[in-house]
Amino acid sequence: MMHGRVVRPPAIGAKLLSVDGDSIRSITGAQIVRRNDFLAVVAPREEDAIRAALALQAQWSASERLPDFNSIYQELPKLAVVSDELGYNRGDIAAGLAKGKTRLKATYDFPFQDHAMIGPSCAVADVNSDRAIIWSGSQWPQGDRGDIAKMLGLPVERVQLIWRQASGSYGRLGCDDAAADAAIISQIVGKPVRVQWMRDDEHGWEPLSPAMTMTIEGAADADGRVTAFDYVQYSPSHSTGEKGNHLAWHLIGGAPGWGRRSGAAANLWYDIEAKRARNVYVEPWLRGIYLRSPGGIQSIFAYESFMDELADAAGIDPLEFRLRNTRDARDHDVLRAVANLSGWQARTGRKQGGATLTGRGIAMGRYGAGESRSALVVDVEIERCSGKVALTRACIAFDCGFVLNPDGLVNQVEGGLLQGLSRALHEQVKFDRKRVTSLDWNDYRILTFAELPEVKTQLIPRPDEPWGSAGEAGTVATAAALANAVFDATGKHPRRLPLDPAYVRTIM
Repeated sequence: MMHGRVVRPPAIGAKLLSVDGDSIRSITGAQIVRRNDFLAVVAPREEDAIRAALALQAQWSASERLPDFNSIYQELPKLAVVSDELGYNRGDIAAGLAKGKTRLKATYDFPFQDHAMIGPSCAVADVNSDRAIIWSGSQWPQGDRGDIAKMLGLPVERVQLIWRQASGSYGRLGCDDAAADAAIISQIVGKPVRVQWMRDDEHGWEPLSPAMTMTIEGAADADGRVTAFDYVQYSPSHSTGEKGNHLAWHLIGGAPGWGRRSGAAANLWYDIEAKRARNVYVEPWLRGIYLRSPGGIQSIFAYESFMDELADAAGIDPLEFRLRNTRDARDHDVLRAVANLSGWQARTGRKQGGATLTGRGIAMGRYGAGESRSALVVDVEIERCSGKVALTRACIAFDCGFVLNPDGLVNQVEGGLLQGLSRALHEQVKFDRKRVTSLDWNDYRILTFAELPEVKTQLIPRPDEPWGSAGEAGTVATAAALANAVFDATGKHPRRLPLDPAYVRTIM
């Protein structure tokens, strides 16, 4: 078996012009592997493959395909539209807006995010002229098997994919790039090849959860009931990296691409007489692939932030405002349960002094099979001088119908809660005009053990209801609950994520 490393281009879309073979001649057993713009090295020992990849000199064409990082959300609505689709559409929006006493319009932005696998991708491939065997931790083995067969020019029945345990991905390995890398290299060198991605490969080249910008216009009447809710989101599809889009296939040429659309706004559960959602899919800058609750955590961040802002404008406690706008008994149960769990007290605007601000935010959401429900209360402390947000406590009430394994369910719910808080507080992919630049854990931060809040969880089992889903429903309202806590603390609602100190200072 040989060890392989792919030599990545300096910019997305760059073409390989030349390679200097002399630059790795001194490294024992190292060989250059090239097919069109795909460039790699192999060596009998892994450390030599790493050395060769770092030492190899190559000339690439110039390429600048990405927007200015600071103008992502202004540029998204200007991109070519792939599809403009209605989600839900009920009632007369204009009449509902006219009926409202309190009227509001707001735009919320959600960043590009990594799947941030702690262990980078890895695969082994053994390819010869008439068959291929691949060992991979693919999330979608049947899809990768078919794609890699087409890429190699082999009948699918001559390609075997053997699944092996790998690092968790929450969507990342819907398109297993390491498996495609290993397959191409093995086909060229005629030997089994193991490709282990490095941290900068994983952060810099994985398909991403797409950035989204979402605008809502709505109104509420004198009784605090929402009369209109008009939502529109601009986003690339969350599935463009799903099929026919392996990096290696693009670099060798002939990748067919994939156009399935996903990441639509979650269904809005509130009883509103006029509500509408437009999902405007635009051409992507970067490959996109679904990350836990695709379109759900983003749209519910916007929904529940907007509900808090409407409640504040109407002078109504945000818990009471939500209760007035849903007649569903299960919604009421999760909201009241989390209020009791957290010791909720009515909040209609407070002024604070001192060096530390405290805030408490509430949010709820429905998502997934059976429309599982979650309601959260998040408590924060904010250092006034720096804008740093500290999580102090997070309470969640959860209803997914029939519960078979309470302990396993709590693990899912609390895992989703903490991952969602990490995404809202820290996570954001950065890039320049050429490529992703957040290539390690310093530039792409995730929640650490030291930052974990106290977590309190209450399940609401319903033995007479069918079971629903848990892995995503526990995370969808987290970003909104955290943003609403910052709103409570500062008096100004954050309109974008993540809640890094520099941004939080601007709303204090």
